Amino acid sequence: MAVINQFPGLSYTSVTTYQVSDLANVYFLNPSTGVDFGAVINGIMTGPGKKIVLAPGTYDLTTALAVTESGTTIEGSGSGATYLNIAAASTADGVSFTNVSNCALKHLTVTSPTARASGNAVHVTGGDPDLPLSSYSLMDAAMVIEDVSTTNQFCGILVDNDETSNYFNWRTYIRGGRHRNLSTNGYAIWINTAVGGAGEFGASQFIEDVWVGDSTAAILAGIRLTGTGDCTLVNNEVFATNGSYALLMDPVSGGFLTSVKVIGGFYDRCQTACMRIAPHASVGKFGDINLTNVWFAGSTTGNAIDIVGAAAKGIYLTACTAYSAEGSPGWCAKVDAATGVHFTAFNCASATTGGILFTGSASNFSVIGGEMTGAGVGTSGLTTLPTGIQVDAGCDHYQLCNVNMSSAGVGSTAKITNTPGTAANQRIVANNVTA
Repeated sequence: MAVINQFPGLSYTSVTTYQVSDLANVYFLNPSTGVDFGAVINGIMTGPGKKIVLAPGTYDLTTALAVTESGTTIEGSGSGATYLNIAAASTADGVSFTNVSNCALKHLTVTSPTARASGNAVHVTGGDPDLPLSSYSLMDAAMVIEDVSTTNQFCGILVDNDETSNYFNWRTYIRGGRHRNLSTNGYAIWINTAVGGAGEFGASQFIEDVWVGDSTAAILAGIRLTGTGDCTLVNNEVFATNGSYALLMDPVSGGFLTSVKVIGGFYDRCQTACMRIAPHASVGKFGDINLTNVWFAGSTTGNAIDIVGAAAKGIYLTACTAYSAEGSPGWCAKVDAATGVHFTAFNCASATTGGILFTGSASNFSVIGGEMTGAGVGTSGLTTLPTGIQVDAGCDHYQLCNVNMSSAGVGSTAKITNTPGTAANQRIVANNVTA
């Protein structure tokens, strides 16, 4: 392949059947058949501060790319132009970053000829051991994954800790990218930086403008959070058509999941629930989960939102909308045994069973404001919600106030179904429940 020298005075060296050039630790590669570019790039990354720029084309990774030097950047020419190709039979990570900082992966797609049954397209493990979570060098701990797409992978991007060495991941920034054709029980993005043996945990991951869809397999979740602190999701669009969940928060025993912010975005077209929050009964720390202006819709066999378990505490949904699919047997939202779940200006529609169900001795919850319209989506949409809000026996300490449940939105006989606990611990006022 011809190489155009865009830098006067820069000499290019031809190595076997591909070209590589060196400009002050910046290396430019062109694709070529029959070359193991995993081994080539690994050979370049023999010290910190290297940048590898990949021209448009496909680069076969017979050997996995393994980044172990801080300050490394691997940059393609666009996710629709540069492809890192992993053998379908491979169970290894395609690209890994282990205990590093100030690294970046940008503008490319990690792909395979057919769907992989295991392995991650991109795996970020731990962080720089010289920059612990207690360090004030926040910017030095950044890992950037930008405009990185995946196809035919089991897991697109996995972020976790180095539990063996007790090095923890924090400040990983994921922006853009499209994740297609994920494998059965797989994920697009999985944040798994739970508490480790040294008592620390990963924190401060940021996921923005990610798109997930076009998977025919039964994936487990589009985005999964099993452990982190201070995690922010902004304007992501997840269409897990054949998957169980679009957004899953299921922190593990002894793990931490705190200070999660979900802002905007769509979590849509799932089999079981668009969002499921279900911390382990023995979770180490859980709470301060805030969701604002988020759309949940399209659960075909269950509820649009499931919040489950006594360990689920401190969850706030503000100006969110939940639709359960036409003909689904579920609720727009179901809160089972959780504590401190609060819906503010929450809008519901098109659920076969009803709007919001509180059950399993849920407590300290509220529904303040919002609209229950019942207006369906599509030709089989419902004209009214059969039930607005249902509070089962055993639930206590709650407020239901200023919710619009007129007959145009909710059936005339079952706007609020309340099986009272202690009357003094309830406040049900100013709701529009006219027939």
